[in-house]
Amino acid sequence: MVRVTVLASGSKGNSAVLSSSTTRILVDAGLSCREILNRMRHAGEEPESLSAIVVTHEHADHISGLGVLSRKLKVPVYITGPTHNAWFRLIRASRSATWPSCLSPFRTMPPTLWALPSR
Repeated sequence: MVRVTVLASGSKGNSAVLSSSTTRILVDAGLSCREILNRMRHAGEEPESLSAIVVTHEHADHISGLGVLSRKLKVPVYITGPTHNAWFRLIRASRSATWPSCLSPFRTMPPTLWALPSR
C-alpha cells in the first residue's frame, strides 16, 4: 500500500511524500528545508528515512528547498534532463546558489532521469 502525504500545494510551495512500508520519496521541495522537515515530522513522516527526492519541474515553488534539503539528508535527487538544464540556468543566473553537477543518466522509464549526487 502506498500513502500520499501532501505537505504543501500552491504557488508558495509544493511538496508531497509517497511512502510504503520500505520506501519514502519526496516529490518536489518547494518549501524551505526547515519547513519541509517540520511538516514531515508533524505528519508522522521521518525525514531521515527518505530514499530520494524527485523533482517534477524547475519552478521555484517546486525546488526552493531542494539544495539544502538534499545535502542535509544526503539523499539522491532524480530530475529529468530538460528540467535539470533549465534549473541549472536559474542557478547560474543567481550566482549565490551552488549545486553539484549531474552524474550519469539514471534510466528507469521514459523520460531519462538524472541522478544528482548526495553529499
